[in-house]
Amino acid sequence: GGMVALFENIIDNYPRERLTILSHPERRKDFLDARGLALTELEPAIDYTELGYDSFEDWIENEKDWITDLSHEKPYVVTLENFLSEEECDFFIKEGYRLGFEQSEKIVDLSDENMGDDWEPNVDSGRTSRNTFCGGDCYTSEINQAVMNRIEALTGIPKENSEDLQLLKYEIGQLYEEHHDTPHHWKELYCGHRILTVFLYLSDVEEGGETRLNALNIQVKPKKGMALIWPSVRD
Repeated sequence: GGMVALFENIIDNYPRERLTILSHPERRKDFLDARGLALTELEPAIDYTELGYDSFEDWIENEKDWITDLSHEKPYVVTLENFLSEEECDFFIKEGYRLGFEQSEKIVDLSDENMGDDWEPNVDSGRTSRNTFCGGDCYTSEINQAVMNRIEALTGIPKENSEDLQLLKYEIGQLYEEHHDTPHHWKELYCGHRILTVFLYLSDVEEGGETRLNALNIQVKPKKGMALIWPSVRD
């Protein structure tokens, strides 16, 4: 499959000492074993014992009405340290303030029949961050183009097929509840689904701020310059 091949190309080509594998399809264990690679165990996102369950699998089964379905297989999830330089991180933070952060919107349905003149974005209590996009002169800047070219080289996906980088700002207590990065109805759109997320951390934090992948029981602590990559579609 193309998604597995994409991740295994990253695994084979990114500097080993800066690569961490947080999840992989069980059928690809031999690929990792042949390269002397193994999963890195992080602090779990969910303490299922506090919720009254004997195992994480029991928790998944009982909460499956809202948790992401991974019954087919686990995906690859990796982190890449030092993917961005200090200068690049600081540039995007400054650009975010220059462009102006606004209340993040949770788009429920972008299908053509729902995009009339009276359409309004959905502000949701489940997404309380603020955001903006690196468009215009931010997009054409030397630093942004260097980063976009790096992502293209990493994934093999042309930058023209990517969205402008979305710059997010979280204050203490703000969050984005569990969600899927590609809404199911996007299959009807000309662009199709988002297939992959490259999540870039621009700062370190003293406490909190983890990215949780609940169905995998993984939470990733922010680290300045690190990239976290996961797929939004099956292999």
